[in-house]
Amino acid sequence: MNGKQTSAATALNTIAKEDNVTFVAKVSGKTLTEVFSVMRWNATAAERFEDGDLNTAKCKLIGKEFEEDNNGNIDVTSFELLGAASLDKIAEDNIVEVFTDGKYIRRVTVGTATVEGDITKVNAAADKFTIDGKSYEVATIFFGDELKLAEGGKGYLNYEGKLSDWEATTGVADNYAILLGANSETKYGDTTESVKLFTKEGKEVIFELDSDLDLNAVVTGAGLVNNDLVKYGLNSKGEIDSLTVPSVDNGTDLGKANKKGTTIGGKAVADNVVVFLYDGDDWSLGAIKDFDTDVAVGTQVVPGAGYYADIDGKKIAAIALEDDITGTDYLYGVIDSISSKVNDSNEKYWAIDGFANGAELSKFTDTKTTSKTLVQMQGLGFDQTTTAAGLVQIELSGDDAVGVVVVTNPIVDEIEMVATFGGLGAEVTKVNRSKNEITVTNGGVENVFTLDAKAVVYKWDNDEEEWTMTDITGLSQEDMVKFYQTDDDNLDGYNIVLAWDK
Repeated sequence: MNGKQTSAATALNTIAKEDNVTFVAKVSGKTLTEVFSVMRWNATAAERFEDGDLNTAKCKLIGKEFEEDNNGNIDVTSFELLGAASLDKIAEDNIVEVFTDGKYIRRVTVGTATVEGDITKVNAAADKFTIDGKSYEVATIFFGDELKLAEGGKGYLNYEGKLSDWEATTGVADNYAILLGANSETKYGDTTESVKLFTKEGKEVIFELDSDLDLNAVVTGAGLVNNDLVKYGLNSKGEIDSLTVPSVDNGTDLGKANKKGTTIGGKAVADNVVVFLYDGDDWSLGAIKDFDTDVAVGTQVVPGAGYYADIDGKKIAAIALEDDITGTDYLYGVIDSISSKVNDSNEKYWAIDGFANGAELSKFTDTKTTSKTLVQMQGLGFDQTTTAAGLVQIELSGDDAVGVVVVTNPIVDEIEMVATFGGLGAEVTKVNRSKNEITVTNGGVENVFTLDAKAVVYKWDNDEEEWTMTDITGLSQEDMVKFYQTDDDNLDGYNIVLAWDK
């Protein structure tokens, strides 16, 4: 009863052999001489632990609340912890069960054991399963795949050694693929139905369907067409016994991936994510890091394909993309000028000059028709009265070409940290070069900002009306500044500073 006590007489009459209980009693040796109350422990919530399930700042574990001490921290004396030395020792994939009194967590149990193998026996009540020669009960809170006789998988056990989670490896659609075709063929009165898939192993494979499946129902009836992202499962004969449509999100903006490829649009990406790339004719395999992680990819997904969020709704397990968004070089910088130039083939193109990623930038645009006005609108020169001027994003389409300036004022999604002080900048009051620190005054308040060791400073020269490139040594008191952190692989400090004379 989740940590609540009941009368001894009532409780003793209802205790079952497998119950997890705590007695308040007088004890003589191994004998309970007088029982005052009995506490039956029933899990309130259970999950397979992953990063983020423990929130010490909010004093929560898998969404349930701990009692706080006088300092606003988790009161470690208010609950019992079994199976782990401390909360911070709980590891990924451990089974965590919490027991509450209706408000606060009073017990936490941690299961660390797993079991793998085929299910070879099931009792009549279907609550005990024999796996790899040993019988396991099913936990009160079970959240895994369906447990089926003669099918294999991996089980995750709670603190009591009961099955809390089960990942089936046969008989469940746990493989991702691209549907390439479907076929039904009849010979000598026997009909064979099959599908052709491009698998997550990068192979084109023809699979026959289990006789219990109907090709028309699982393909046409489900609305599947060629080049769709699918999940499939195999029976012990290697035949497809399930073919399903993942929870794809088609025709919408999936958001932007970070540079590490660990999130897309804020959604976590599974470590074993499958990336299918389509060039208009054929499919190949790729990786999240292969494509332009700063471009929203939703509208560029092939028809019928998209991303699939994992079983717990937290992680993207597969994604299918047009591969023409891969391999893009993406820069942050400033633009000094745009001019009409003739390239080596005596063709007239617009060209831009400035700085990007800590180096001089001088490139032709990638089309003859790129508008001079477009580039001017997206950050050419500098005007401290508008937030649109200054830092821009530049997408390279080749060694000798510049695509377009993608974002006018790139301070959301792609940029990890930004301090524009309302767009007008803040005044530098102190420069500490040894510590890479800049003290600024904004609205009468002083704040210290740390720069990355390799931070670049783009400073506007009012006399020449152009940008110059320097570092922290080029900053001085009364300069006006904005800070940007564009590199999520290194959050040691701001890596770009825009500066100008007050």
